Amino acid sequence: MIGLWNVTESQTVDHTDLVCECVAIRFSPCGNLIAVLTMDSTIGFYSTDMDHGVDRRPPDFEAGRSNRTAAARKFTLTLNRSLDGVVPDINRRNFSEFGNMQLCDDSDSDDDQAARPQIAVHNLSFCPTGRRFSVCSTEGCGVYSLDMLTLFDPFQLDSSTSPATVQKHLPLNEYSTALMAALKLNENLLVTQCLEATPVRQIELVCQTIPLLYAERLLKWIADGEVAYSSPHVHFYMKWIQAVLKVHGGQLKGRGDAALLTGLQQFIQHHTQLIRSMAEQNKYGLQYLVAMRQLNQPAKSS
Repeated sequence: MIGLWNVTESQTVDHTDLVCECVAIRFSPCGNLIAVLTMDSTIGFYSTDMDHGVDRRPPDFEAGRSNRTAAARKFTLTLNRSLDGVVPDINRRNFSEFGNMQLCDDSDSDDDQAARPQIAVHNLSFCPTGRRFSVCSTEGCGVYSLDMLTLFDPFQLDSSTSPATVQKHLPLNEYSTALMAALKLNENLLVTQCLEATPVRQIELVCQTIPLLYAERLLKWIADGEVAYSSPHVHFYMKWIQAVLKVHGGQLKGRGDAALLTGLQQFIQHHTQLIRSMAEQNKYGLQYLVAMRQLNQPAKSS
């Protein structure tokens, strides 16, 4: 049972009976809609403005009495096949009028009666925009988003690393600490900010202070990321690549990561072709200007 009341105008409590025990309650940002999760995996929606009644919720949700429709989307929490329910191993031959006979355990052995572990969701929180949400389950914490523009893929992330950490160390000229924190968060905006805030004369010093693992991560970010490809600071990023390879080149060569070196080679070839085509255009443009100037000189002298 859930109760709704107005804390300022009235003390009357409106009670609503639930079929099963309530597990969690969430409010919409506007505060006019309440979502209730019960033990039978059912989500019920209740309006605080008016009583729609239990019989009206399914038609409203299915757009039976509205000009809008709604669709439910499922998100996969894990691909761990050792958990119960991840792989739908249902055999149709075991179905009877009483249901799936595989669910009936008639064995007397303790080993046969041992069940596989199940996944459980402990908490779920939405972003204020409603486009992202995080799930805390037995498999860990996962962040899901409806937007495919950004991907949160942290690297050795700990509780002390956040965007505020990067903004804290940059004004203090602690470029290596800020860069490692940005690489942990793996956000393009933060990594770009740390790289471009570092003075050119201190690039090699920063590369000497960061460990090999973060240097390899930085090269991978430059080779795979779209920021370095579209940035006008071509020579600046070439300085970073040169400094990292100068400091950690021998160790990177021993690791044998051919994909990383191939990505760097493609990155350099990409900018080489752009600069070469631009130089050829400037060359022909200058030749045209010189030729036009030579044609105009006899006319002026005459």
